[in-house]
Amino acid sequence: MSQTYQWMTDLLHQFDGCDLEQKAGWLKLLSDFQPDLPLALQELIYKVALSGTSTGSDEKSVAVWNQAIIGLAKCHDLSDKAIAILTPCLQSEYWFIRGNAAVSLALLGVQDVATISRIGELLFDHEGFDWHVSEAALSALEIIGEPVQQEIPQILHRASAYIHQDEFGGWTDVGASIANCLAAVGDDSPEVINSLCQIIEKRKISAYDACIALCMLNAKAEQAQQAIASYLCSDEMPVDDAERTYGLIDALESVACDRPDLIRQCLYHLLQSSFEEVADIAKQRLDSF
Repeated sequence: MSQTYQWMTDLLHQFDGCDLEQKAGWLKLLSDFQPDLPLALQELIYKVALSGTSTGSDEKSVAVWNQAIIGLAKCHDLSDKAIAILTPCLQSEYWFIRGNAAVSLALLGVQDVATISRIGELLFDHEGFDWHVSEAALSALEIIGEPVQQEIPQILHRASAYIHQDEFGGWTDVGASIANCLAAVGDDSPEVINSLCQIIEKRKISAYDACIALCMLNAKAEQAQQAIASYLCSDEMPVDDAERTYGLIDALESVACDRPDLIRQCLYHLLQSSFEEVADIAKQRLDSF
C-alpha cells in the first residue's frame, strides 16, 4: 500500500501555483520515486498529461508535458486512462514524447496488438540527440516481453541493420538492447539464434550480451555453442573482467552441456590468462568439472 508523506501533501496543494520549471521538476521527482504513488498524485500526473498538447506549445510547456508522459508509467491505478493518453503520443511530432510514451506504455503492461505493433514501427525511428526513439522502442518491447512475439520480424530487421551498419550513431550502441529484447521475448527460433550469433561475430562491443541472450534462450544449437566458445577464446573478450568471465562460462556450460570437450577447451584457454583472477576462475571450474 502506498504511503503519503508530508511533501506529497504539500505538492498537491502547491502544484498549480508553481511555474513551469518547478512543475517539470516536481513531475520528474514523482517519476523517479520508487514506491507506488498515492492515487491523488497519480491523478495529478494524469491531469497534467491530459492537458498537454503536441502542437503549438512553448518549450517549457512541452517539458512539463514530457515529464507527465514519463510519469504516467507510475499511474497503475489509472492504467486504462493513462494508456488512452499515451497511445496517440506514439505519433507525436516530438521524438522524445514518442520514445517516452513507448516506455510508459510498456511499464503499464499494454497488451493491445495494434499498440505493440506501433511501438515496433518505432524501431526504425532514429530521431533524437542523447538517445534515439529506436532505443526507447527496444526497451519498451523488452519490458513487454512474450506478447511481442508478433514483432520478431521487425526486431530481426532492426538487428540486421545494426549488424551491417558501417558506424554507430547516437551515444550508445544498441546491440545490447537488441540482444536483451530478443531474450526477453523468448523466441528461440533459428532466425533469432542466427541473429544473435552474427552480433557475437561482427559486433564485439555487444557480443557479451548476445552470449547471455543465447544462454537465456537455452539455445543448444551447434551454432550458438561455437559462437560463445569462439568469443570466450578471442582477443576481443575482456580477459581482465572476472564478472564477465563467470557469465560467459555459465553461458557456455548452459548451451553446450553435451559438449564437455568444448567447455574444457575454453577453460584451458582461460587458464593461460595473464590475469590471475581469470585464471583462478578457470582452474576452479576445471577442478569441479
